[in-house]
Amino acid sequence: MVDNAFAETNLDPWLKWFGTTDLILMGINATACVEATARGAVKKGYAIHTAHDLIANPPAWITQNEVRYFEKKGNVYPSTLDLLAALFPSVSSKNDP
Repeated sequence: MVDNAFAETNLDPWLKWFGTTDLILMGINATACVEATARGAVKKGYAIHTAHDLIANPPAWITQNEVRYFEKKGNVYPSTLDLLAALFPSVSSKNDP
């Protein structure tokens, strides 16, 4: 079994066809499939984003090498709301009173 969503799939051509440049990564295990997919995405030229609450690992993953990879190669946000506000500022500002 391959943990990288880009390995042995047609994901990359589909994303390119839609003009996708940024990926929001989420999942169960930052040390396996999420990290492998992040590495595959970066190799294919995508910008990667995640948030602490989008990875189901225990919060200990935040201090491990996996989060350092995400921080060096992409963006890690404290929460999903912070991520969405950063990526879609015009949408989040419409919800402000």
